[in-house]
Amino acid sequence: MELTVEYIDYRKELMANVEHVKKMIAEKEVLPILLKKCKEVGYTAISINMTHEVVTKLSGTCSPHWGKGMIFTGPKIRSRNDPWPRIWEITRELNIHGGCGNAEQVQTKNFPIDPVTYVLQDDEWVKIT
Repeated sequence: MELTVEYIDYRKELMANVEHVKKMIAEKEVLPILLKKCKEVGYTAISINMTHEVVTKLSGTCSPHWGKGMIFTGPKIRSRNDPWPRIWEITRELNIHGGCGNAEQVQTKNFPIDPVTYVLQDDEWVKIT
């Protein structure tokens, strides 16, 4: 089958639309649940797809990672059942866990949102980036 320029352009447009829908679902459905669960376990700061000094100060770590495809949280909170950071457990529950990480950091998958950092102020998440 010979691919025409029109077909290739059409396919690129479809893929862009699929990525846009994935991003919308992540932002509108998954992010609010993630923030709720992080608050419930005691996190007071979270950076998604980026690093931020507020989070690294709270977690006591200085992450050299670039941030893309990662979630960083603070302060340090461990799971009730194992020594791993609670963020690992939370991301598994939400099916966005993409692999291991370091202290208070986890790799993600299926979570294509723009880089953002939130802090908990007066019991509400406030976007600071």
